[in-house]
Amino acid sequence: MSERNWKITGYDGAKVLFERFVTEGALSEKQMMELLLRLQAKHLTNEEIISSSLKKRSKGRTDHLEVRRNSRGKYALMTTGSGWHYAATLIPDGAA
Repeated sequence: MSERNWKITGYDGAKVLFERFVTEGALSEKQMMELLLRLQAKHLTNEEIISSSLKKRSKGRTDHLEVRRNSRGKYALMTTGSGWHYAATLIPDGAA
């Protein structure tokens, strides 16, 4: 069985500015989601981080720090927001 890798990509709008590969076994899905949030938080103000950390239905909450799964059937995770955002996709070894 072929090993898969996480392909982590950072975007500024549609422009790719960062790319890194990590073996699938090095991070669980939960850890990958946390990593994407850490990368995304670097581009937010303190106020945006706080408002994004509030409970879902709280007044003033924003969704700058959310990770969503790709809906097209591929195994992928992506942070929300415009401007800087990050994606992690599981790809077969050698497919990079």
